[in-house]
Amino acid sequence: MAFESVYFIMKEVEMGWAFRSFHINVANFMFFCLYLHVGRGLYYGSFRMYGVWASGVSLLLLVMLTAFTGYVLPWGQMSYWAAQVISSMVTAIPVVGKDVAIWIWGGYAVGNVTLKRLFSVHFIFPFVMVGLAVLHLAFLHTTGSGNPLGVDTGCSLVRFHSFYSVKDLVGVMVGGLALCFMVGFFPYVLVDGESFIPCDYMDTPSSIHPEWYFLFAYAILRSVPSKAGGIILMLCSIVVLFFVPELWCGIKESLGNYFFCQILYWVWVANFCVLTVVGSQSVEEPFITSGEKMTIFYFMFFPIMGVVQWLEDNSFSLVAKLMNTTDRPHLVWFWDEHFCEWRYDYSPSFGGHLFKDETFWEFFEAEDGSSMDESWRFSDNLIKVKHVNKALGKVPYGWQGLWDDEMRGRSIRRLRNMGIL
Repeated sequence: MAFESVYFIMKEVEMGWAFRSFHINVANFMFFCLYLHVGRGLYYGSFRMYGVWASGVSLLLLVMLTAFTGYVLPWGQMSYWAAQVISSMVTAIPVVGKDVAIWIWGGYAVGNVTLKRLFSVHFIFPFVMVGLAVLHLAFLHTTGSGNPLGVDTGCSLVRFHSFYSVKDLVGVMVGGLALCFMVGFFPYVLVDGESFIPCDYMDTPSSIHPEWYFLFAYAILRSVPSKAGGIILMLCSIVVLFFVPELWCGIKESLGNYFFCQILYWVWVANFCVLTVVGSQSVEEPFITSGEKMTIFYFMFFPIMGVVQWLEDNSFSLVAKLMNTTDRPHLVWFWDEHFCEWRYDYSPSFGGHLFKDETFWEFFEAEDGSSMDESWRFSDNLIKVKHVNKALGKVPYGWQGLWDDEMRGRSIRRLRNMGIL
């Protein structure tokens, strides 16, 4: 009955084919954007805003559950057997597993009662997702957004409109054009061919697998011989994201500031893609062995990332101690009374050579004669002027109000997070 209703919508309802095609491809596009969003947040250290991160991961779990219930509803050959496999996982629960499965099925096997219950879940959960999305935005409004540099931008804020609204509108328009192209020319390129065959309770497909956005989790499930162990690992593949903030050992706020962590991250992304491919293949060699190895690396990435960060931070500290010298470049902030603004300068501009601490200040006072604030002397840190110019070029409005203690502290933290100080 369910399969025939989908057929009726596509063939008899005006523009029914378009509605179904948009529904299918929007779901695929949404998961693609979600994975990009989570990957970007992981790379740029957005998980430091834990309220935003935890609500986002919870929203991801809810979206995955909603997508699975929707995948079953057409009641095709692949969707039916996928529901049979996934729903039977609860039987791995000790003692009460079989009773829970019967309660979910509404009988002793997946049937029409199960379909009605999944339809109810698929209809209700989007409203819950809207509420969770509002909570996600509320946390974001409280903490503020991150940025690719992983630095504090509290003193260089910009308006949401028209800076971000126009940028986001361009992204939405490009995505909409790509979606329309997919619906118009390749509406079912991401749909398994078995989904167009009515479900047959007596004919099991040769290879049962979910949609592409669940394949990495399905590969992790298959990599463990134990049924209970595979289910636990599959759930942990998403739940582990909750613990990423606790595994972060770096001083800086972004993986972009750690060279070896960047390499490790992109290897992990490639590993995720390989797991997706492995999940779509049949259970045979070499896919069994490769799936096991990829699963191990998928979970080991998170603690290894913390160790690599610790090693990089400490290796740089060791290099700084070995290079310790009294003759070093200086960055100096001073108040220019003529232009009525804070300015910076560095020792190579005074004769093109380096000065010791006391000699530099005596020379600077004799040449300039301006009143200076000693708190702007960073004589204990090595710094290259090209890095300073790059930092100032990134945030041209970030150095206003330097006479304010709070703004001054934020500016210093910005340079330290960028690795300059």
